[in-house]
Amino acid sequence: MQLKRANFADLIRSVNEGKPGPLLDTPTSLVVDELLASKVSPDGVEHLRRWMREGQTSTLRVNSLSVLARRSDRGDAMPIVEVLETDERSEF
Repeated sequence: MQLKRANFADLIRSVNEGKPGPLLDTPTSLVVDELLASKVSPDGVEHLRRWMREGQTSTLRVNSLSVLARRSDRGDAMPIVEVLETDERSEF
C-alpha cells in the first residue's frame, strides 16, 4: 500500500476510530506498518489487537499483526505467536 501524507493521516484516524478502511483488503508495505506502529493511539492499538484475532478478512488480520509486530511491545509477542500458529484462515 502506497500512501501520500494526507491519506496516511486518514488511515491513522480511521484505525484510531475502529474503522479498518483499506487495511481490510489491501496489503500494507513495511513502511506503512512502521509508520502506523509509531503513530496509532492507544485506542487504535486495541483495535489492531482485536482485528489481529477477529478481523473479518485474512488481509485485515495480517495487516494488524504486522503493525503490532513493528511496535516491539513485549505484551504483544505471545498473542502474535498464537495468531501465527492458530489462524487457519491466514497463510504466513
